[in-house]
Amino acid sequence: MLKKNILIFLLGMLLYSCGSEVFVSEVKTINSDGWNADESHSFNFDLNEENTKDLDLFIHLQHNNDYRFQNIYFFSKITFPDFSTKKDTLQYYLAEKNGKWMGSGMSNSKTILLHYPLNLRQKGNYKLELTQAMRTEKLTGIEKLAISIEHGKN
Repeated sequence: MLKKNILIFLLGMLLYSCGSEVFVSEVKTINSDGWNADESHSFNFDLNEENTKDLDLFIHLQHNNDYRFQNIYFFSKITFPDFSTKKDTLQYYLAEKNGKWMGSGMSNSKTILLHYPLNLRQKGNYKLELTQAMRTEKLTGIEKLAISIEHGKN
Protein backbone atom coordinates (compact mmCIF):
# COMPACT_ATOMS: atom_id res chain seq x y z
CA MET A 1 0.00 0.00 0.00
CA LEU A 2 2.84 2.39 0.86
CA LYS A 3 4.58 1.72 -2.47
CA LYS A 4 1.32 2.38 -4.37
CA ASN A 5 0.86 5.67 -2.51
CA ILE A 6 4.46 6.67 -3.29
CA LEU A 7 3.96 5.91 -7.01
CA ILE A 8 0.70 7.87 -7.11
CA PHE A 9 2.36 10.78 -5.29
CA LEU A 10 5.38 10.78 -7.64
CA LEU A 11 3.15 10.47 -10.69
CA GLY A 12 0.97 13.30 -9.41
CA MET A 13 3.97 15.55 -8.71
CA LEU A 14 5.42 14.84 -12.14
CA LEU A 15 2.16 15.60 -13.88
CA TYR A 16 1.50 18.71 -11.78
CA SER A 17 4.99 20.07 -12.39
CA CYS A 18 4.65 19.66 -16.16
CA GLY A 19 1.77 22.14 -16.22
CA SER A 20 0.11 20.18 -19.02
CA GLU A 21 -3.33 18.67 -19.26
CA VAL A 22 -2.81 14.98 -18.67
CA PHE A 23 -4.92 11.90 -19.29
CA VAL A 24 -3.77 9.04 -17.05
CA SER A 25 -4.65 5.38 -17.37
CA GLU A 26 -4.78 2.93 -14.51
CA VAL A 27 -1.64 1.69 -12.85
CA LYS A 28 -0.80 -1.98 -13.44
CA THR A 29 0.84 -3.81 -10.54
CA ILE A 30 3.27 -6.53 -11.61
CA ASN A 31 3.21 -9.82 -9.71
CA SER A 32 5.98 -9.85 -7.10
CA ASP A 33 7.03 -13.31 -8.35
CA GLY A 34 7.99 -11.73 -11.67
CA TRP A 35 6.61 -10.65 -15.04
CA ASN A 36 6.12 -13.70 -17.25
CA ALA A 37 7.37 -13.44 -20.83
CA ASP A 38 3.93 -14.35 -22.22
CA GLU A 39 2.02 -11.88 -20.01
CA SER A 40 0.78 -8.63 -21.57
CA HIS A 41 -0.46 -5.59 -19.70
CA SER A 42 -3.19 -3.64 -21.52
CA PHE A 43 -4.11 0.02 -21.26
CA ASN A 44 -7.27 1.42 -22.84
CA PHE A 45 -7.77 5.13 -23.29
CA ASP A 46 -10.03 7.49 -25.20
CA LEU A 47 -8.99 10.65 -26.99
CA ASN A 48 -11.95 12.90 -27.63
CA GLU A 49 -10.15 16.07 -28.66
CA GLU A 50 -10.54 17.52 -32.12
CA ASN A 51 -6.80 18.13 -32.43
CA THR A 52 -4.76 15.21 -31.11
CA LYS A 53 -1.56 15.89 -33.05
CA ASP A 54 0.32 17.48 -30.13
CA LEU A 55 -0.08 14.64 -27.64
CA ASP A 56 2.80 12.64 -26.16
CA LEU A 57 2.52 9.18 -24.65
CA PHE A 58 4.71 8.15 -21.70
CA ILE A 59 5.27 4.84 -19.92
CA HIS A 60 5.87 5.11 -16.17
CA LEU A 61 7.95 2.19 -14.94
CA GLN A 62 8.58 1.47 -11.26
CA HIS A 63 11.30 -1.06 -10.43
CA ASN A 64 13.48 -2.05 -7.50
CA ASN A 65 17.01 -3.30 -6.92
CA ASP A 66 15.99 -6.87 -7.78
CA TYR A 67 15.91 -5.77 -11.42
CA ARG A 68 19.21 -7.07 -12.79
CA PHE A 69 19.49 -5.31 -16.14
CA GLN A 70 20.62 -1.85 -17.24
CA ASN A 71 17.86 -1.59 -19.83
CA ILE A 72 14.44 -2.99 -20.68
CA TYR A 73 12.84 -4.13 -23.91
CA PHE A 74 9.09 -4.16 -24.52
CA PHE A 75 7.05 -5.67 -27.30
CA SER A 76 4.26 -3.19 -27.89
CA LYS A 77 1.05 -3.42 -29.85
CA ILE A 78 -1.29 -0.49 -30.20
CA THR A 79 -4.74 -0.70 -31.71
CA PHE A 80 -5.98 2.61 -33.08
CA PRO A 81 -9.61 3.82 -33.19
CA ASP A 82 -9.88 2.74 -36.85
CA PHE A 83 -8.82 -0.80 -35.70
CA SER A 84 -5.46 -0.63 -37.47
CA THR A 85 -2.56 -1.89 -35.36
CA LYS A 86 1.12 -1.12 -34.98
CA LYS A 87 3.62 -3.49 -33.39
CA ASP A 88 7.04 -2.38 -32.24
CA THR A 89 9.97 -3.36 -30.05
CA LEU A 90 11.00 -0.61 -27.64
CA GLN A 91 14.25 -0.31 -25.70
CA TYR A 92 14.83 2.01 -22.77
CA TYR A 93 17.83 2.48 -20.48
CA LEU A 94 17.09 2.41 -16.76
CA ALA A 95 20.66 2.85 -15.49
CA GLU A 96 23.71 4.86 -16.44
CA LYS A 97 26.88 3.11 -17.64
CA ASN A 98 28.25 3.15 -14.09
CA GLY A 99 25.16 1.26 -12.87
CA LYS A 100 23.43 4.19 -11.14
CA TRP A 101 19.67 3.96 -11.57
CA MET A 102 17.98 6.76 -13.49
CA GLY A 103 14.59 8.05 -12.42
CA SER A 104 13.36 9.15 -9.04
CA GLY A 105 12.28 7.48 -5.86
CA MET A 106 13.10 6.66 -2.29
CA SER A 107 14.90 3.60 -0.89
CA ASN A 108 15.37 0.82 -3.43
CA SER A 109 12.33 1.65 -5.60
CA LYS A 110 12.77 3.93 -8.63
CA THR A 111 10.22 5.33 -11.09
CA ILE A 112 11.29 6.40 -14.55
CA LEU A 113 9.34 8.18 -17.27
CA LEU A 114 9.84 6.68 -20.74
CA HIS A 115 8.68 8.49 -23.88
CA TYR A 116 6.76 6.29 -26.33
CA PRO A 117 7.22 7.75 -29.84
CA LEU A 118 3.77 7.48 -31.36
CA ASN A 119 1.41 9.65 -33.38
CA LEU A 120 -1.93 9.94 -31.60
CA ARG A 121 -3.86 11.65 -34.36
CA GLN A 122 -7.16 9.78 -34.29
CA LYS A 123 -10.13 10.57 -32.12
CA GLY A 124 -11.55 7.55 -30.27
CA ASN A 125 -10.52 4.47 -28.30
CA TYR A 126 -6.94 3.15 -28.22
CA LYS A 127 -5.57 -0.03 -26.70
CA LEU A 128 -1.88 -0.37 -25.81
CA GLU A 129 -0.46 -3.79 -24.89
CA LEU A 130 3.02 -4.11 -23.37
CA THR A 131 4.93 -7.39 -22.95
CA GLN A 132 8.41 -7.68 -21.48
CA ALA A 133 10.94 -8.78 -24.10
CA MET A 134 14.02 -9.46 -22.00
CA ARG A 135 14.63 -13.07 -23.09
CA THR A 136 13.89 -14.36 -19.64
CA GLU A 137 10.80 -16.35 -18.73
CA LYS A 138 10.22 -14.43 -15.50
CA LEU A 139 11.47 -10.86 -15.16
CA THR A 140 11.91 -9.84 -11.52
CA GLY A 141 12.20 -6.38 -10.02
CA ILE A 142 9.47 -4.61 -12.03
CA GLU A 143 6.78 -3.39 -9.65
CA LYS A 144 4.36 -1.21 -11.61
CA LEU A 145 3.53 0.11 -15.09
CA ALA A 146 1.38 3.09 -15.97
CA ILE A 147 0.88 5.36 -18.94
CA SER A 148 0.16 9.04 -19.26
CA ILE A 149 -0.76 11.21 -22.21
CA GLU A 150 -0.07 14.92 -22.20
CA HIS A 151 0.02 17.85 -24.54
CA GLY A 152 3.41 18.19 -26.22
CA LYS A 153 5.75 21.08 -25.66
CA ASN A 154 5.57 22.23 -29.31
